[in-house]
Amino acid sequence: MANKNSIVYEEDSKEESSFNDRDSKLVSWVMGHVRPWVNYRNTNHKDKWEEYTRLWRGIWSAEDRTRSTERSRLISPAIAQAVEVATAEIEEAVFGKGRWFDIEDDKYDENKQDIELIRNLLIDDLNRAGVPKAMSEVFLNSCLYGTGIGKIVVEEVQVAKPSSSSPYGFPEFSSDVLSEIQVKLIPVQPDQFVIDPAARSIAESLGVAHEMMVPRHTVTKKQKEGIYKDVDIGSAQDDLELASDQHLASDEGDEVKITEWHGLVPSYLIDPDLEEDEEIEDFGIDYDAIDDYDLVEAIVTIANESTLLKAVENPYTMGDRCILAFQYDTIPNQFWGRGIVEKGYNSQKALDAELRGRMDAMALAIHPMMAMDATRVPRGGDVSIRPGKTLLTNGNPRDILMPFNFGQVGTNTFQQSGDLERMIQMATGAMDSAAPMSSNAALATASGMSMMMSGSIKRSKRNLSNIERNFITPLVNMASWRYMQFDPERYPVRDYKYVVHTTLGIMARELETQ
Repeated sequence: MANKNSIVYEEDSKEESSFNDRDSKLVSWVMGHVRPWVNYRNTNHKDKWEEYTRLWRGIWSAEDRTRSTERSRLISPAIAQAVEVATAEIEEAVFGKGRWFDIEDDKYDENKQDIELIRNLLIDDLNRAGVPKAMSEVFLNSCLYGTGIGKIVVEEVQVAKPSSSSPYGFPEFSSDVLSEIQVKLIPVQPDQFVIDPAARSIAESLGVAHEMMVPRHTVTKKQKEGIYKDVDIGSAQDDLELASDQHLASDEGDEVKITEWHGLVPSYLIDPDLEEDEEIEDFGIDYDAIDDYDLVEAIVTIANESTLLKAVENPYTMGDRCILAFQYDTIPNQFWGRGIVEKGYNSQKALDAELRGRMDAMALAIHPMMAMDATRVPRGGDVSIRPGKTLLTNGNPRDILMPFNFGQVGTNTFQQSGDLERMIQMATGAMDSAAPMSSNAALATASGMSMMMSGSIKRSKRNLSNIERNFITPLVNMASWRYMQFDPERYPVRDYKYVVHTTLGIMARELETQ
């Protein structure tokens, strides 16, 4: 069903040129804000995010070397373990008890069953739509990059349910296809998200944008269904910002860059309510007067930064934007937060340098090397050293050959590695790093471990409270509002008060057990 605020296009009409002109102006207005914001984001954050990803995945890159003569490519798993521990702790805190949110009922309401029914129904619908799985990915992004971002979408999906029929008197297994409304959460990578650099929150920004590469057939399918405008979308640009492990198949035309804008746009660029006998020129709008318009909340979809696919005023009753974001660790007066990798970055780099230096030294100390008189070795002979090898010399081998080595590798590097792992624990709060007991005396006693875990739990509680206030509670409220708007038969309209239940997770239970 088309929204009344959607742009309507009629071919072979007098308004077609005006519509096309307005489409290009809308695209120019949106992309005129998105492009400089993208440049600012890439200049200040892109290189750091890519390095954080490499450290987490254990991928070596020449630009990550700590010295020019470094040969080893080892990457310590300490920071990856810290990320996984923090993510697991958040998931356990949110989903550990199964029912991850509740609803407060009116204290004067004696019938408590109705509110329990709505709560259980909402939990089942969100679980069926895959929201917990998407939340886990958002939590992982927050630990990696410092900011977790998710987009809420409403879709009408076809669900097949088993049924039984008896056409000839015998039961036969069959299926019924039913339509249902699903509220889904789409995880958004930070390098795909665009926001005003001066804004500290999504609500404060003029608008936000989600840039994504999607298969071309999904766009053409929506064009056939009437969701997108039926226009030629062209091909993706060759200079698109992609991750290092992604490749753009623009030659085959298999991918389309979609820019989805959620925010304010000039009101005259969104289709006004036209009567059948009215023309756009009758409104007397000066398109060149930038101060002669009001801003309205809208959702604009653009293909390949040049083609307008859809423009519609915000269709949601509560008028909220569909994007949610939170900082894993708060940075005052900033939108982008601080994650686990950023906290332990310096300790991780020092630990990698220690391990790589040790491996380079071991290569010189362990592998056999031979110094020889080149004038007394047969020309063209194989002088490599290996067990069982025979070397031919022109004269006494004792005068021509001499073993060559750089001594032994110092054993103090083991102690230094343990201290660096302890520094990563101090920076990130992750307590599962396998640091040796000699690096910290508190690891040798149960009481010392308990004190360390209690401090870590306090840090985890601070992060969990931040996630609960800025992400989970708004997510549950926005999902409830959309179900009440688009599926009122199952969700009666009421002012529910949702309470998110997060616990301190596994570590708190271990401390209680101790």
